[in-house]
Amino acid sequence: MLKRVLMLFLSVGLWACAPDAQEKTASLMSSVESKVSELSDSEGIYRLYPTKNIYTFLKLNTRTGQIHQVQWFRESEKEFSMPLNMKDLSSGRHSKFELYPTQNIYTFLLLDKSDGRMWHVQWSTDAEYRWISQIKEAE
Repeated sequence: MLKRVLMLFLSVGLWACAPDAQEKTASLMSSVESKVSELSDSEGIYRLYPTKNIYTFLKLNTRTGQIHQVQWFRESEKEFSMPLNMKDLSSGRHSKFELYPTQNIYTFLLLDKSDGRMWHVQWSTDAEYRWISQIKEAE
């Protein structure tokens, strides 16, 4: 995929010498932007993050910040996926969320990489101890 994008950039240089250079360059740049967008989307919307518990992962929707706690086990009746946060945190913005583990086995930090907003994320098998809270910027 990266080779295709590079080839498109090389084509821009060759087309710049043509009579209708500006028009062709604009068209090609649009095509390049489309391919770059395609490459970004090829990573997928969801990402799994391991926890320090070997049976627990967090499944993050990287566009909305929604998180599910996923429990796997050798016995299928002990496996489950439950929502940890079902609120869309993107607020209609083009967001890219990522989770970062902390030293605490149950705690992660959620970062909106587009604007820097952060949340404290706590997972647990006990609903009382499973939550998410936005970290406010100090004024």
